[in-house]
Amino acid sequence: MIERHASMKGFFHEAVTRALKNQRVEATEMTAFYLVNLLEEFGHSSQAEERLARSLTLMLADAVEVPSGTERFQRFRELGDTALYVTGFFRDYLARRGVDRSYVVTVGGRAYGSAAALCRIVRVQSVEYSDVYEELANKFDLIGDVLSEVGDTASLRTNRDVLRLYDRWLRTRAPHLARELAREGLFPQGPSGDGDN
Repeated sequence: MIERHASMKGFFHEAVTRALKNQRVEATEMTAFYLVNLLEEFGHSSQAEERLARSLTLMLADAVEVPSGTERFQRFRELGDTALYVTGFFRDYLARRGVDRSYVVTVGGRAYGSAAALCRIVRVQSVEYSDVYEELANKFDLIGDVLSEVGDTASLRTNRDVLRLYDRWLRTRAPHLARELAREGLFPQGPSGDGDN
């Protein structure tokens, strides 16, 4: 699927646009652009691995303790980005580790809220970016669902992946998961025998 696109950015642009529409999430063009860049960064960056390896709690402590406004902004933005990526792409991992998803959503949303405020105060980026961070803060959970759909469509599937996907569909009955299962040749049905897609 990724090979059909000239770039990873092109793939993520298409996937984010489709997921926003499927999830019925309204987002500004600039926020959608931010999400595409975020996914591309996590797809390429070795720094992303380092950020994913760190505890969100420690990242939050670092952000709060940094004295410089510019560096504090950077830390809060990175915390928001990491929490958003984790909640979108690693939901099953969070559940297996016993991490409460609402904690990740709260930490991520508040991190973006802090980044928005610092962006306005310290003026490290243009004012338009403070609006992006504010939108990400206010719609964090919904945007997490969008990234989850992107992650579901971007994954290469093994039999175990398909079973995991089916298990998630059984728990959530999410239409985008039913569509992904249909792409794998499986057409899930509810307990009454009715298809949900």
